[in-house]
Amino acid sequence: MGICILIWLGYADDLVIPAKSAEDLNAMLNELNEIFGEYCLKMNQEKTETLILNWKLGKGDNNEYPKSIVNIKGTAIKNSRDFK
Repeated sequence: MGICILIWLGYADDLVIPAKSAEDLNAMLNELNEIFGEYCLKMNQEKTETLILNWKLGKGDNNEYPKSIVNIKGTAIKNSRDFK
């Protein structure tokens, strides 16, 4: 198997931004929000969601899935278990 490095993935007006940590993702989202602002674009923070891949790996059953792992300008972003 080869290694695929995916920086971002877009679907119409949606973006997928993979990150190795919540801290990295938080920094990327806030930087993206600032860049959008420079072009008079705005992220809809109510529609923005995160997802943790492989949450169960290495986790016991007692660990509760976090409701939020990042924020944009102090607003907590919803962390979902799955997307449709």
